[in-house]
Amino acid sequence: MKFEEFYNKYFMEQKSDFYHFSKEGFSRMKRSIDSLHDYNHIENLFGLLDEFLKKHKKIKNRLDLKAVFLAVCWHDGWKAKHDPKTVGSIIYNQAMEGIFASQLFKKESKKYAVDKSTIEKASYAIRKHSSLQFLKRKTLESKVLKDIDKIDSVNFDRFLYAKNKNFRFHKRRHLFLINLYMTRLSRDVYNFAWTKDILRLKRKNFLERFNREVRQTNLSGRGRI
Repeated sequence: MKFEEFYNKYFMEQKSDFYHFSKEGFSRMKRSIDSLHDYNHIENLFGLLDEFLKKHKKIKNRLDLKAVFLAVCWHDGWKAKHDPKTVGSIIYNQAMEGIFASQLFKKESKKYAVDKSTIEKASYAIRKHSSLQFLKRKTLESKVLKDIDKIDSVNFDRFLYAKNKNFRFHKRRHLFLINLYMTRLSRDVYNFAWTKDILRLKRKNFLERFNREVRQTNLSGRGRI
């Protein structure tokens, strides 16, 4: 779902500082050097958030939707400038991205007149969206962001887009790590029952298509997919 499409559907207002701050975050993702975390990923989350809101009308009424929208636009703002090349850098980025992205968001928010409560909720959601957490997520906004971000992490079309753009995997090492992550490390942890079935179906689809891609690579004798 496109930025303007989502904005016009849910925020019937003039293009205020909230619009421009959100758009700045999204525009940065258009310049991302990490093809797994760019504007296509953000648009995927807009679509998932739209689906969530249509199915959870009672939750929608309790949700600070502006905070979630800002968090979606900015949650990978730090990753957009970092394209990890080694296993070590991938692990480091996964562990630290929430903290660094939240710090970036808070710094940039000072340029705009956006409600402070909304900024705090968005900043918390961004900080808590990363995988490494020691405390549970407390806010509704952080739980929504985490669930839709989790769903897109098992989206094979996203992986295929990144692969076709500039993301290449060493046949043995990286393919093994992807399979290990999908089958063992990436658990179906979720905050809403709606997420459960989607995760199960998307993970199944990812593994089937991923294994088919690997088999075709092996048969063709290519060293990379």
